[in-house]
Amino acid sequence: MTPGKLYKLRGLQKNKVERYMGLSSGYGVNDASLLVRCRKSGWPTGVRYTDGDVFVCVSIDTSKQYSWTPVRYKVLTPAGEMATIIEEGNKTKFKEVK
Repeated sequence: MTPGKLYKLRGLQKNKVERYMGLSSGYGVNDASLLVRCRKSGWPTGVRYTDGDVFVCVSIDTSKQYSWTPVRYKVLTPAGEMATIIEEGNKTKFKEVK
């Protein structure tokens, strides 16, 4: 992801269980604005994002506390909230809008 570019969410409908993404509200996750894969109902509560929703990459956090710390991206969601996306496991979920 590159700051300032638009990215479309894709490929979630292929997943049999977790077909949406939503903002986490804790439960062992330190970042309350972390965008995670989820089901249509249940945790996390709030707005659900699915294939076709467009996000704007705002910045990249490349600071590494440990050698295994993944790269994190700050994005603006379609609902106007700031969210964090972890690169690991989400590389193929976003495609640049041209």
